[in-house]
Amino acid sequence: MSRQTRRLLAGTGATLAILAGAYFTQPVSAATSTANLAVSATVTANCLVQAGSIDFGSYDPVVANETAPLDEVGSFQVRCTKGASAVLKLSSGANPSGGARRMSSGGTDFLAYELYSDAGRTTVWDEANTVTYNAASSAVADIDVFGRIPPGQDVGAGNYSDTVTITAEF
Repeated sequence: MSRQTRRLLAGTGATLAILAGAYFTQPVSAATSTANLAVSATVTANCLVQAGSIDFGSYDPVVANETAPLDEVGSFQVRCTKGASAVLKLSSGANPSGGARRMSSGGTDFLAYELYSDAGRTTVWDEANTVTYNAASSAVADIDVFGRIPPGQDVGAGNYSDTVTITAEF
């Protein structure tokens, strides 16, 4: 191949490279297409009950509580999904007798007591008489329980206790 042919080809290659660059730098129109992406989730109703307590303190069957009951207020906490409703039930405890709740001293003596859903202590709170909780938010809510030990019980000195199960049905 002659030197002149080589120069011509070299010049042609350079020209082609310049033309190719000019061709590929031109704006290219692109077509578009759109679609929707469906996004979903299901929020389940849920409730969580947290243990609480009622501490009656000292019961004096001889003087202070011979004719007057010993009243106390306790509480437990519940947290439910916003908008959920829960039916709250209290069991009869570990030592019931004839439908009455009783605390045990570990021996043969039992101290009768009752739990109520109202401050006037007129509605016993148990598995039949329940309280409905409607969650306005998912924040923790304190639920009051009103307790009463009837007066004049003939029991021995000691520490009395019971365990009541709290159930939330939602």
